[in-house]
Amino acid sequence: MTSLDQAAKEFILSCEAEGLKETTIRWYQSILTRFVLHHPGANLEEVDAHQIRLYLKGLRTAEYAPDSVNDYTRALHRFWRWVHQEYDLRNPMRSIRYPQQLKVRTPKAVSIEAVIAMFHAAQKGGMSPTRDMAILAFALDTGCRAGGICTLLRRDVDLKLRRAIVTEKGDKTRVVPFSKVTAALLEDWIDERNEGIAVFFYSLSTWEALRPNSLYLLFKRIARRAGLRERANPHAWRHRFSISYIQAGGDIYTLSRILGHESVDTTARHYAIFTDQEVSEAHEKYSPINSLDMFKQEKDNDNVTE
Repeated sequence: MTSLDQAAKEFILSCEAEGLKETTIRWYQSILTRFVLHHPGANLEEVDAHQIRLYLKGLRTAEYAPDSVNDYTRALHRFWRWVHQEYDLRNPMRSIRYPQQLKVRTPKAVSIEAVIAMFHAAQKGGMSPTRDMAILAFALDTGCRAGGICTLLRRDVDLKLRRAIVTEKGDKTRVVPFSKVTAALLEDWIDERNEGIAVFFYSLSTWEALRPNSLYLLFKRIARRAGLRERANPHAWRHRFSISYIQAGGDIYTLSRILGHESVDTTARHYAIFTDQEVSEAHEKYSPINSLDMFKQEKDNDNVTE
């Protein structure tokens, strides 16, 4: 009998032998590693369609994005087809529908104008302007999900290196960087409330823990004071960070790591979306031909003419 763990390793070796792209191999490896850890000590014959359905359901319960669940499902389809051919075993994925490609939609990001209005509203009112400013800054500067903001611990925030360890989707941790502006606002808040192990609290009188639903309520109240009607919840701020990061010239790979996406494909589908004008402007800025000395004079003359 072949263990699930050994089969996963052989599958990765097969992918390498076939010359698949390194990023694709890492994608399969990441997904299969988690799948194997969820079935410790299991043999191939012991994994059936019911167990796989429970696993995929668990991903949705853990609030994985629909496209992330689809990524897992596609990878498991490929793996179990290979198992069927390699070991002449049944394919438990045959009775599980292969996911359709999700329609790409531009994320509903909060506008920059709304961001500014909410910062002003947080600064001037509310129960704790210092706390609210720090929360808004951390959300805009890191793109963290609501869960990452709510579970942020003081011991995991390094103000000198300007990095924080955040935990999202249950027990998944990652390091996110933040700017000097955010570091200063966090320091102001931590100095003001120099007690407790968590960074943020919802109620400053009862020390009620900050939870995703209370964080959404906080953003809603700040947006109401700012006179906004557009969508301005924490996830809309995550989208604003991501879109602004790309528009400012940030690359999709570092963005994917900051956001904690399982696959860079997920990041690309959501945020590598540009108009023809944006593509033209990026090309003019980054094309290597513009850096050649023999053409610089001609370009300078064109600018003078304009």
